[in-house]
Amino acid sequence: MKQKNKLLHVRTAKTASSNIQNWCNLNKILSTDNMTWLSNYKNQLKLNNPEFNILFTSVRNPYRRAYSQYRYLKNDANWRKRCDPKSFKDFLEFDFTKLSHQHLQTHNTSVTYYLDKYLNRITHFIKVEKLYEDLQIICDLYDLIPPQKKAIVYETHYYKPEMDEEFENKEIRDLCYEKYKDDFLTFNYSYDDWTDLYPEQSFLRKKKDEPKI
Repeated sequence: MKQKNKLLHVRTAKTASSNIQNWCNLNKILSTDNMTWLSNYKNQLKLNNPEFNILFTSVRNPYRRAYSQYRYLKNDANWRKRCDPKSFKDFLEFDFTKLSHQHLQTHNTSVTYYLDKYLNRITHFIKVEKLYEDLQIICDLYDLIPPQKKAIVYETHYYKPEMDEEFENKEIRDLCYEKYKDDFLTFNYSYDDWTDLYPEQSFLRKKKDEPKI
């Protein structure tokens, strides 16, 4: 008898995993915990369960993911007690492996390093830049409830003008590329990808670049 496909969402940090989790809940798909390492006992119970024969995860442009990590860190008072970079440059230069706090470690390491030996077991990689389209492919393959495009696209794909201002600095781009180089290479992102915008956001850069009268 052919085995029925059973999916497991391998959650990664700052890659729209909360939005994907909402969609998973609709389809009764379980997820791992991205606040701990995959070697954590509860994560291991799921990852080593042979019933889960389809693993999927999400990845994101490393430049945008890094800036999202930085903003999240700056907006969380508890995290700032352990690590409080004064600038995005300080954040990129900080060694999070020196901290014993798992949540801080898992949210600020590369996705490639986090997935570790499970990288080769992933069947589907969802890119945040085409989140709705990639989720729709999975829905079509496994006959799942599709996501709502408006919620998926507009809640996740936000644009902050200060991102452009940071990454226009070559030193910042170089630091970010070196810190997350494995993600650039593993998931086929380019050093020049910092200029990419989601289609729904193109009007934002146009508005930003318009001369002030």
